Order: sequence, then structure tokens, then C-alpha cells
Amino acid sequence: MFDNLVTVLAIAAAVPLVLTAVPRLAVLGAVLEIVAGIVLGPDALGLVSADQTVVTLSTVGLAFLLFLAGLDIDLEHLRGQRARLAAASLLISFVLSAAVGLTFQAAGLVDSGLLVGIVLLATSLGLVVPVLRDSGASERPVGQLVIAGASLDEICAIVLLSLFFSEQSARIGPKLLLALLAVLAVLLVAGLMRAEGTMWFSTTIARLADTSAQIRVRLTILLVVGMGAVAAHLGFETILGAFIAGGILRLADPMAPPAIRSSTSNSKDSASGSWYPCSS
Repeated sequence: MFDNLVTVLAIAAAVPLVLTAVPRLAVLGAVLEIVAGIVLGPDALGLVSADQTVVTLSTVGLAFLLFLAGLDIDLEHLRGQRARLAAASLLISFVLSAAVGLTFQAAGLVDSGLLVGIVLLATSLGLVVPVLRDSGASERPVGQLVIAGASLDEICAIVLLSLFFSEQSARIGPKLLLALLAVLAVLLVAGLMRAEGTMWFSTTIARLADTSAQIRVRLTILLVVGMGAVAAHLGFETILGAFIAGGILRLADPMAPPAIRSSTSNSKDSASGSWYPCSS
């Protein structure tokens, strides 16, 4: 039952060790992991298959990656010129991907040019975010801009797929459901900001933060999984809910760090009453 999962985890553990042992191997860890997956996967050697356990774990991992991407978006860095650049990159990507999709449809190569265009619009945050983190650029303005542009592409692709090609797209009210998800996110932001302003909440979170309860970790996981579940019930992808969960935390506390780095915090963080795992 866990044979495939053990192999996947072994590859994940071996890749950074190989890159450290062979410093001249100028290959990104994510690239090496993809190559290993192709070689060992069903399309090559067939030693590993994507069974239900692997698929479930990959979904959870992708959800938390999207959560970190949402938490990384610093709204202070998305104003003026940066905001215009991110929007322009999204518009250019959409025009190019739509042109390619419609060209393929006109040539009779695909049945739906819209589907191809939306797929090409998507950006792999699974590659972008880890590379930026490993290089230390995720907190820099250029890293913020890249994550913002990639996130906009990814989320727009997810939303468009949900609106036009999900189970709900053939039924009534997909736009209404998307608006409902946005309203829920706004209510959660308002509720968290109000809760953080109460003495009881801040004191309780600070008291339980560094105990075995690890309340920040539990509340963060609850938010990610909960928003993912809500998105799934509304007919959207779970990763859309996970990304929104990261944005909720970022908006609820503008002083939030750009990423969750540890499950504990120092005395300064505990005194602030912030309820998610972080360290300065």
C-alpha cells in the first residue's frame, strides 16, 4: 500500500543529498525530482505508479504550496509599477495562450481551443516558488513580482477551468459560487482581524503557541484544509481554496512574514498574539 509512497519519499530525500555531494551538478532540485519521476514512473521503467496514497499526498502538498504562495504575496509590493507589470504579464499570457489554442482548434488538432488556452495560461507554482525560496529571492521585490505574476496566471487558470469545464460549469450559478467563495474569504479576514483585537484571543494563542498544543499549526492546517474543502464543495479546485487561505492570513495580519518557517515562535511573536506558525 505504501511501496510507491516510500519510493517517492526516498527520491525526495535523496535529491538534496545528491546535489550537496556533487556541487558541480548545476541542476535545480525540482528539475532532478521531475527527471527521476519520469524515469521511474509508468512511462519509463514503471517502478513507481501514482496510486491513491501518492495522489492524496500530492494533492495535500500542492495545497500547502499554494497556501505558501498566497501567504508570500505582499500587497505593499503590488502597487504602482509592480501592479501594472503583473497585470500586463497576465494579459499578454492570456492573449498568447488564447491565440495558440484557437490556432490548434482551427487546424483541427484539438476539440476545444479554449481549454488549450487556459492550460497554457497556467504557471507551475510548484517549480517557481521552491526555486525562488532556495535562491533567497522570494522576499525580494523581483521575487514578489514573479510570485505575483505566476500566482495570477495560476489562479486565473484555475478559476477559468472551474467556470467553463468543472461539474458546476454545466449547471447554474458558477459565477455566483465564485462570488460566494470571495465573500467567505472577506468574512474570514474580518473575523480574524476582530479576534486578534480581543485580549482573550491574543492571550490564549500566545499561551498555547509554544506548548504541545502548537495551536498556530493546528489553526493554520484547519484554515487550509477548510478552505480547500469549501472550494471543492462549490465545484472549484481545492488548490484555489488553499491559495485563498494564504491570502486570508496575509490580509488578516499585514505584518505577517512572507512564509511559515517553523512551528515555534520567539517571545516577540508570542507577545504579538499572531496565531500562525512563524519566526522572525
